[in-house]
Amino acid sequence: MIEIKTLQPDQWVLFKQIRCQALADAPYAFSSTLASALQRTDAEWADLVQRRATDPNDHTFLAYVADQLCGMATCICRTTEGETPTAEMFAVWVDPNYRKRKVGTALVEHARHWAKARGAATLYIGVFEANQIALRFYQAIGFTDQEKRGAEPEILLLEMAL
Repeated sequence: MIEIKTLQPDQWVLFKQIRCQALADAPYAFSSTLASALQRTDAEWADLVQRRATDPNDHTFLAYVADQLCGMATCICRTTEGETPTAEMFAVWVDPNYRKRKVGTALVEHARHWAKARGAATLYIGVFEANQIALRFYQAIGFTDQEKRGAEPEILLLEMAL
């Protein structure tokens, strides 16, 4: 059984561990690097988690299977006055030992419901075009291609929506 929990303010060590694990496993999937993550001080990690865990519009979700932490995703809901809120999901990662076991789908569905409860009709995600496995996953669960944009020179980020 997959359980999705919201990152809590005191879980900075846990978040640091899973974030560094994700960056080491799939450096091609993230815009930040393991080296930059390892340069953060413990106080910076604690501050980051404190902000994420207490901001009602910026949450990180952790996935567990049999009490084993095996995935993460962050979702931000933005509201512009007079417009429908929008939600963006990023920093999605599932431990390779738990892939193809619906953990990613559970994270997306949880984020989608969380965003919908905040009024967002659409959930967006940016995926590097070279990350074909992730693109196929998101397409298979209903995301559609929206726009290509350059994240860095010669690196295309494909925006997708659900």
